[in-house]
Amino acid sequence: MSSEPMKYTSFKIWLLPLALQFAFYYQIHEFWDPDSHYFFGWGIPVLSLFLLWTRSEDEPTPVRTSKIWLLPALVFFCTFCALRVLWETMSSWHMLSWTEGLTLAAFTLCWGASWGGLKWTKHYAFPVLFFLASIPWPGRIELGVSDWLTGHIANIVTVSLQMLGIPAMLQGIQISIGESVVEVAEACSGIRSLQFLLVTTLFLGEYGGLSIPRRLTLLAAGMLASFVQNAIRALTLGWITGIEGQDAYDRWHDNTGAVTFVIGLALVFIAFLIIEPKAQPKPIKKFGSPVLSRAWVPLTALALIVYAGVEAFRISWYQMPDVAQAKAWQIDESKLRQLSWHRQLKVDDLVKQIYETDHVMSGQFLVNDSLVSYHFVSWEDGYPVMRANAHTPEVCMGSVRGLRLTKQMEALHMDSPWDNLVYEDYEFQDPISAKKIAVYRTLMLPVNTENYDQFYEQASGSWSQKWQLAYQNFWERIDENSMRTKQLLLIGVTSPEGVSKEDTFYKFLNTVIEERPSS
Repeated sequence: MSSEPMKYTSFKIWLLPLALQFAFYYQIHEFWDPDSHYFFGWGIPVLSLFLLWTRSEDEPTPVRTSKIWLLPALVFFCTFCALRVLWETMSSWHMLSWTEGLTLAAFTLCWGASWGGLKWTKHYAFPVLFFLASIPWPGRIELGVSDWLTGHIANIVTVSLQMLGIPAMLQGIQISIGESVVEVAEACSGIRSLQFLLVTTLFLGEYGGLSIPRRLTLLAAGMLASFVQNAIRALTLGWITGIEGQDAYDRWHDNTGAVTFVIGLALVFIAFLIIEPKAQPKPIKKFGSPVLSRAWVPLTALALIVYAGVEAFRISWYQMPDVAQAKAWQIDESKLRQLSWHRQLKVDDLVKQIYETDHVMSGQFLVNDSLVSYHFVSWEDGYPVMRANAHTPEVCMGSVRGLRLTKQMEALHMDSPWDNLVYEDYEFQDPISAKKIAVYRTLMLPVNTENYDQFYEQASGSWSQKWQLAYQNFWERIDENSMRTKQLLLIGVTSPEGVSKEDTFYKFLNTVIEERPSS
């Protein structure tokens, strides 16, 4: 029997799992937007291949094994394909992504064990499972960690500024310094750098061949570096703001973020150099005879053909709404004068950047003693509902303004003549003044929403309810990724006790919004 380097044989064994992993990368890559917490996802495929290659330099010789592992591999492969189709129905629910990713990980391990044995597969386990680091954290975990970091950093910075002689006062997660305000918002709380540095420590631990205790130590060092980095950033911004005012805060906000990010990364590398063993034996390259039987070729080809068929079925199964023929609305600016004490507000460029459109109208009017604010966002060619739905009040108002959600979101149907559209009802309270704020939000979908109601319900449902909705969405052929909206309306009402939705939300809808004539 002829022999060949084990690297080539290893590549052939991992070819199918790697192909499926890259398909999975393509599936979730929209979460890696440069402005998101998961921008580092773009580097995961390269780092994973690099670690896989370094592992091949000292791999153990595989042994001929029983093909019994192909049976669970088949089960996990079929489950992965089913979840791939189901994922489209609720792609914004990260637990569904994790379920699919863990299923792919289980298939990868069983497939490797079928051809190289358990010891050989264990040797490659970390590199071939590193792709899991690219999956967004479940929302509840991410929000919980973000809130914890935000609160603790805000407290530490406030006390530190007071010790420096700067009159700082903490209000929620906002630090008031005279007439200026420093916000320890979600992006500034450390969640972004924490996730990036955790992935960095995982990579360095594998690259350095560290033992489990050393890897855990490095992981803890990464978490500490992230906390220190963001505390330094918030303290620096507070100090600069206390000396030079609000303009200095706006001017230095991004620069301090970049500098402290480099500091955090440097701390992780210093910790790695300290933790890494000083003397390591050079890896011994071992080669063996190919262990692949002739069954590898047809099985790999069949799996790829089946997956291609799953993708073809997915594309043809879901119904795609025709945005070009969709309804759209507009604000009649001449009717805005009918609103009591109405005034139009200038829209900040950051708001337009977040919503990725220049068509944003904002203003305020009075109803009795309640101040009503509105934002009306329009997208000419439609906008992915998944992205629009990410800007939810309980996240933005909770993390940025420090308001407390006093009741769970309710998804309700609009009254006639709004085609039974769905709107979301929120209520918040300021922890300092105890003032309440009601928020009404609706994605004005371009299609009849009779079959889309469950999309709004999934945000507040339990995991079991979400699985049921995903199953229901599949049979109703609802593809969350294909859904587009043309308008988003946000109405905020301070002191809502003395007024009703008809006085505020419906008054705005019925007074100034009308259907846009088709071109």
